[in-house]
This record gives sequence, C-alpha cells and structure tokens, in this order.
Amino acid sequence: MQFAPDEDTCLEVDQIIWDELTRGLFTGASCARYVEIMNDLKARRANAVTLSCTEIGLLVPTETAPLPTIDSVDAQVATILEWMM
Repeated sequence: MQFAPDEDTCLEVDQIIWDELTRGLFTGASCARYVEIMNDLKARRANAVTLSCTEIGLLVPTETAPLPTIDSVDAQVATILEWMM
C-alpha cells in the first residue's frame, strides 16, 4: 500500500522546496508544516517517509521526524559505496 499527500499538499511541499530550501531558507513554519504532513501520513498508517529532496533532511532532521525516514542522500551514498566495494 502506498501513501502520498493529496495534490494540494504535494504542490505546497514543492513550493517550500523551490522557494525556500533551494535558497538556503529553513524556517520553523516550513519545518512545522512538513512535520504536520508526516503526522498525517502516520495517522493514515504509513510506516516511513522518503525524503526525496536532498534539502528536506536539513529542514526536518531524521531524529525529529515523527516517522522513520529514508533520506535520499543517505540512500545514494550507501548505494555508491556498495557499488564501489
């Protein structure tokens, strides 16, 4: 079963990424909104969330996220290291 935010929420997530995170802006309001979205996914029985933009992990660190996270940066580094070894 897959869980994803609705279209309006996805647009909001995208807007925060492009208007703030890519410009080095990490606001408390955006962090709170991302945590709210993650809590909604958790309430709908999601087991984890994928941070599919490299900056999201800077906005919502893994240790403060309400769900286990899969950070795209960590996943890419692990894959590269595995391939290299």
